[in-house]
Amino acid sequence: MQTANFFQSIYELLPKGNLQIVVKTNGGDQMKVSIMLTGENGQRQSDIPAVPLVLTGTPAMLDEGFFATIAKPVQKTVELITNLKAYDKALEKNRTESRMEKDQKDKETKEQTERKKKYETQIDKVKQLREQKKYGEAIGQLPKAADFPEHEAEIKSLHEELRSLHGQLSMF
Repeated sequence: MQTANFFQSIYELLPKGNLQIVVKTNGGDQMKVSIMLTGENGQRQSDIPAVPLVLTGTPAMLDEGFFATIAKPVQKTVELITNLKAYDKALEKNRTESRMEKDQKDKETKEQTERKKKYETQIDKVKQLREQKKYGEAIGQLPKAADFPEHEAEIKSLHEELRSLHGQLSMF
């Protein structure tokens, strides 16, 4: 008995992973051959449904057309698994990048909120001091325009107003 390149043909058909072949006889002249591609560790590929390819025929029929029949489905399954792995990697990369972008955006939003709160707190303090006619202290509490360039005009206007009020107070 010779295998007639059986194992070389399987090796060429399946560059990576395991091919599980189960042969059953029914006591008559028919055989049933079940073929399933499994992962490198022998486990079923969890990414794809576990549907074996089943061939039924006489031993002579199976000898004649076995590799011609299984070649295309096995190649498609290998391509599918390869594509799924690439897809999973790309998906995970996108999730990671998306998570990083979201974290960055959340951080920026938090910083902007804290910055706005700091500005408003300082301005409220300035306004309280102005109401108490403590113009010099109010000027000292003004936020620096360089620290809050988006409020530069408001800060300068408030500074001029406080200097004017402080100057009127010191004249008397």
